[in-house]
Amino acid sequence: MKVQQTLAQTWKRRRDSDHAEAKRLIAERGLGLLAVPNELLDIILGYSDLRTRFRAATTSHQFCDSIARLSPRLEYQLVRKKFPLLATALDADRSHAPAPPRELYRMYSRFFDGADDDDVPEAVPTTALDDYTLTAELELVTVHPNEPRIRPKESLFVGLGTVVETNSATYEFAVPRRVFTNVDDRFEAGLPYSVRVKIVATRRAGGISGRLQHAKLYEGQPDDGELDLMYFESHYIRMARGNFLAPSTAFRWLGGVTDWDAILDVRWTRDVAEGSARYGTGRRDAPSTIRAQFRWSTPDDIVDMSLADACMTLEHWVDWRG
Repeated sequence: MKVQQTLAQTWKRRRDSDHAEAKRLIAERGLGLLAVPNELLDIILGYSDLRTRFRAATTSHQFCDSIARLSPRLEYQLVRKKFPLLATALDADRSHAPAPPRELYRMYSRFFDGADDDDVPEAVPTTALDDYTLTAELELVTVHPNEPRIRPKESLFVGLGTVVETNSATYEFAVPRRVFTNVDDRFEAGLPYSVRVKIVATRRAGGISGRLQHAKLYEGQPDDGELDLMYFESHYIRMARGNFLAPSTAFRWLGGVTDWDAILDVRWTRDVAEGSARYGTGRRDAPSTIRAQFRWSTPDDIVDMSLADACMTLEHWVDWRG
């Protein structure tokens, strides 16, 4: 297991180094993964509207970088374009700094469009999901009926997550062969063991050269399961201190909603071929996958987060340390 951890750490250092080199080359050449010069992206955004700007920010890193370069001038330009009356009023008084673009949009929408808060353009994440590294550990733990304390027994797996290429805001962790089977065998034998998943996120504060920050996202055990699937407990993601007490970006983004909670839905699946025998070699030797999906817990239901919501959750909601 120590060898596996060392290999994971070496891979992560190599990945960070490659990512930093790619960012440097992109900055030097002014050409990102979209293969479009930065100057052209800036022009494209100049012809957009506020909602298109939001969608562009969730599309690619290069659009995010372009918005960061142009902000807040871009937002003022787009608000002025939507409300010519506002543009004229601002031009008539250049001696005072105007209110933030979002407040101006809200104000003029209410004046003339009969708009409510739902029409205010959404806040824009400044990062994408793959700017964050998620690491999961799968532990075998002992559980005794007369001793509520859970004691770690063995680390079964430590690995890095990859973002699933869908709109589901999900990370996947590839677990080696037979690990799921080894745990399942202990459960079926009635031994006093369980498993615990722990997930931590890391990011670079202030860009590639900034300090490394850490945040605990999840810790839990299975509470239900099937032959090839374990469902883990639902736990709220720890919120940064003060979010309920201050008008933070997170709650401007949520429109003031305070009865929704961010959770991580964690499942562990044995990846078997359809029709595999219950006790056959194909099932017992199969690899498995831990999936962690960002979701909202509402008073009435649990609903999936969008990619933008997951980015905003990691950027503004999570309790970062370091």
